[in-house]
Amino acid sequence: MAMPRTSNQQDAIASLRSFLQSSRSSVPDDDILATLLEVEGWNVQRAARLVEEDSTAERRRSGADDETIARFFAQDPQIRGSMNHDQLMTTSSSSSVYDPSRRPLYRGSGAPSGRPGGAGLRPNPRGPDNGTVSVAQMIWTALSFPLSLASNLLLFLARILRIQTLFFSLFGGGPGSHSLSRSDPRISAENFVRELEEQTGARSSRSVLPNEDVGSRAPLTKVLPPFFIGGYADALRAAKEQIKILAVVLVSREHGDVGRFKQNTLVDSDLVDLLSKDDFIVWGGDVKEREAYQVANTLQASTYPFVAFIALQPPRSTSRSSGGWTASPRAAVLSRLEGSPSSATSAATIASHISDILLPRTRTYLERLRAEKRRREMERQLREEQDRAYQEASRRDAERIAKKREEERCQALEAQRAREEQEQKKQLERKKVAWQHWALQHLVPAEPPSSVDAVRLSFRLPSGKTLARRFSPMDTVASVYAFVATSSVTAEVGDVSSQKPDNYEHEYRFSLVTGYPRKRIEFAEAGTKQLRDVDGLSQAASLIVEGHIMGDELAPTDDEMSEEDEV
Repeated sequence: MAMPRTSNQQDAIASLRSFLQSSRSSVPDDDILATLLEVEGWNVQRAARLVEEDSTAERRRSGADDETIARFFAQDPQIRGSMNHDQLMTTSSSSSVYDPSRRPLYRGSGAPSGRPGGAGLRPNPRGPDNGTVSVAQMIWTALSFPLSLASNLLLFLARILRIQTLFFSLFGGGPGSHSLSRSDPRISAENFVRELEEQTGARSSRSVLPNEDVGSRAPLTKVLPPFFIGGYADALRAAKEQIKILAVVLVSREHGDVGRFKQNTLVDSDLVDLLSKDDFIVWGGDVKEREAYQVANTLQASTYPFVAFIALQPPRSTSRSSGGWTASPRAAVLSRLEGSPSSATSAATIASHISDILLPRTRTYLERLRAEKRRREMERQLREEQDRAYQEASRRDAERIAKKREEERCQALEAQRAREEQEQKKQLERKKVAWQHWALQHLVPAEPPSSVDAVRLSFRLPSGKTLARRFSPMDTVASVYAFVATSSVTAEVGDVSSQKPDNYEHEYRFSLVTGYPRKRIEFAEAGTKQLRDVDGLSQAASLIVEGHIMGDELAPTDDEMSEEDEV
């Protein structure tokens, strides 16, 4: 038992019925209208549009079936005698004559859906019917009416419920109608373009024929659209990413109009110029290939040749995402053109549709998307430039900080070395002073009393000071050097408890030189000798001290002292 309908649902059914009656479309009963509205979310406008395009498809398919039946009866030898072939063809074609007053302006989301002839069959070139109706026609009409009614009802329900794949025989084609080829989508696309070039003698901008094959033929004056070499999914993805219109061209070898479509429509210069613009990506295929067949089912192609245009469109206001209202554009089928290349899929019709309907309809929104993409790209580039500038500045700062730290480290090391050197110098000076005190006590012998055998030696220091002292002839030269080295502390009282500093070897930095004859007495050569054994020192002598003696500083002159006082 059917559920009771609400008042809003009853109003929607009534509105849909009134709309269909005013548009002279066939009006199903209320149950079918309710089912249709329920499928479309109780949206009267979408449901009415769907009924209109289904009515058009039914009229087209009915015409195709009638013409096929007429051809069958005309070829049957048992009926040929009682029927006139011209009458049959005229009658069958009259049921599928294209009536501009009855076709809706758009199919789906905006495609011209009216087309003459029916399912890819050529329109009848013969004259009109003379009005006579044969007995066989009346009998056949009576017998076929229930089957036709049931077929149309199933067709209508299948299209409404989107289950047309369950009724391949009603829609044409199907898995059993021909053998589908399994191949790589890119290879299929290359084969499709190659066949077009071989059949039309034209050349595509993305030709896959070898250069020698083209050069061996006459010069090419015809050009094909720039077909996308790749799968349909890749072409659709490219159209979305590049914000272009995807033109889908589907053909079938089983349809007689395909040859004329290839020879006339696809090589038309005006149409090729339009499709070669940067606004389009063109993808094509033959439904004998599995991918093209699946695309045909997806786009609901009912006859061939078939041309569809797909592009990004604003999101539906009724669609919601899990995170709230979504603003992402959606890919939508903008229009479908299918049928005879003499009218619905002729070059003039497609070119006019592109120029007058498709581009004006999509240009504003697609330009806005492109501008938004350019803005995002500029922002991305700006962010990248800012990131690069920030990274460069950070790198320079890091280098500057590292350089400064290195300089500070070097300065610290230099200061540390200077402090260590200064400390070593001070330590050395302290050891020298300690050694002087120790040497004065242990290396300098006591001055002997005045006697005839004492050796009196006088010394002139580098500072100009003079020293004089008596030594025993048995004293060594080393004791004389020790006396001179400790001359700066001779006036102090020696500390008997003084010790020789550790890790210190004193080095005499001066030499003793006799006055006349001039002779240098080196410590290394004569240090261990006694004075009596050294020429020039066995008796009284005057010695000149050359070199440096610790504590022997040059006293300032009277002039220097007066200058210091003035300062």
